[in-house]
Amino acid sequence: MVAALHPPHLKAICPWEIHYNWYDRNYLGGILTTFLWVWESEVPFHTAKPHSAELYSVEELRKKVRERLEDPDIKNNPYLYQFLKPWENGRYPQSHPCFFDILLHPTDGPFWHQTWAVAPVLDKIDIPVYMGGPWYIAAYTVGLIKAFLECRSRYKKLMFFPLDVKLPKLPELKEEILRWYDHWLKGVDTGIMDEPPIKIFVMGVNRWRFENEWPIARTRWTKLYLKAFNRLEPEPEEEELPPDAFVHRPPTVSTEIQSLTYTTSRLTSPLEVTGQIVTYLYASIDQDDASFYVTLYDITPKGDRIAVSTGCLKASHRVIDESKSKAWQPHYLHSNPKPVKPGEINLYPIELAAASYVFFPEHRIQLEITSWKPLPGVHHHKMQLMLTLPSSRLTHYNIYRDAKHPSHILLPIIPQTPEDLWIK
Repeated sequence: MVAALHPPHLKAICPWEIHYNWYDRNYLGGILTTFLWVWESEVPFHTAKPHSAELYSVEELRKKVRERLEDPDIKNNPYLYQFLKPWENGRYPQSHPCFFDILLHPTDGPFWHQTWAVAPVLDKIDIPVYMGGPWYIAAYTVGLIKAFLECRSRYKKLMFFPLDVKLPKLPELKEEILRWYDHWLKGVDTGIMDEPPIKIFVMGVNRWRFENEWPIARTRWTKLYLKAFNRLEPEPEEEELPPDAFVHRPPTVSTEIQSLTYTTSRLTSPLEVTGQIVTYLYASIDQDDASFYVTLYDITPKGDRIAVSTGCLKASHRVIDESKSKAWQPHYLHSNPKPVKPGEINLYPIELAAASYVFFPEHRIQLEITSWKPLPGVHHHKMQLMLTLPSSRLTHYNIYRDAKHPSHILLPIIPQTPEDLWIK
């Protein structure tokens, strides 16, 4: 955002883990996350005051707080309810002012565009930019890709590195940043601008590789369809079938999380998935809102599950702008949620994190669908690690996968890679 102001002494930037839209980071698929709560817990404030206090009158602020307190998911969460309650009387606690702003703005709109939006300034950046971030987290990968594609700098580069800290990550990142700044700030010929603009770490084979464009030109977009008996196959069902089903129980009553899984047969050859991933799900619920979580797994011959990518979507945020959407990148209209008519079958385009992963022979690809995805062993009341807010309502899900409702996952398959793109 500073680079867009064109300060004369700023010659190049190297932002990491950036976001295209701060709303998307704090409301994953329209679902509240507690990321800012955790971050602000480490920050001391002496004169804490949220931005909302400057935007609204005291009465407007109280009204917004009361509206949020009526949200059943917040009302049933003791941390959130007790945090918001004092603000109903206009009192300002000296902690978490940013998280308060986030809670008060559950939909996209002017507040997000005027405060923390990167998207509007991308076309104003004309200095060299090297953007980077980790695989797996949708807010980092999809937002980072949008920012890279829309940035107008003549000299821009993109890197995706592994999220798993056990893999060799830090030395490569430090060396890359030094090469970047040595080139632009010291005039040292490090060769970095002679390389292709995109550098990715391919998981599974655990190798670095260059690419020239995004999406990768040789991508073979492939649909795998959900089928009866929990199968995941290239061909859709050809007849009408009853749906699969599971139930979400509020975490205040049960910690058990039901799910459905769909799995391919064992692979006969290596299969690389590199790019953006979307699951198109036909489903009905018996409430006016709910949350969908999907995770793509690699199932090893021993039966171990390795998470490759994950994504989520609040049912009322399912509406997309068709004119701005691509099959591999839905453009959600988070500014105008549309409540669900209970029992009605809707199409839910669920965006997953972009990924680069090689599935090996004898492994299987699995898609899991559920209503909430907490960290292992973390209960609903553990605010610090809750990540996304679970629904507080008992909800029955029907997942359709028949001839009229071809639910599927769209995968970016890379058939082959020229040897000279692999980094020796």
